[in-house]
Amino acid sequence: ICAHDVATLRLRLLRSNIRESEAPEAAGAAHTPFFPGAQVPEAWWVSFNLPGKGRTCVFSRMLDASREAVTDIRFRVPIAGKCRLRLTLTCEAYAGLDLEHDVSFVAKQAPAPADSDDDREIDLDEGDVEFDD
Repeated sequence: ICAHDVATLRLRLLRSNIRESEAPEAAGAAHTPFFPGAQVPEAWWVSFNLPGKGRTCVFSRMLDASREAVTDIRFRVPIAGKCRLRLTLTCEAYAGLDLEHDVSFVAKQAPAPADSDDDREIDLDEGDVEFDD
């Protein structure tokens, strides 16, 4: 990973209360007796702050009721060096199911771009080029 590159954080949420079986099970809607008739899905918000001057926040919503929910979150790495993130998962349907996890990685300095020579000679046949008069 280099500074200013786009990185991907793959998050895997495993629901241990759902049995692993041949027929896949799902979590279903949340139990919300005070909501009138609407089904409320069990959705999760993933958030973290990126280090650096701007302190950019990254948010993503996971809406997957399967036993194993996987999502990829893409973000631009702001600085070179050690980056520490506190990943927060917040359940939209249930209070108290919030999770936090610390993530760290080292971003290297991007290599310097190769010198571009604008004085390059390009060989063209006379028949390849047409000019408007």
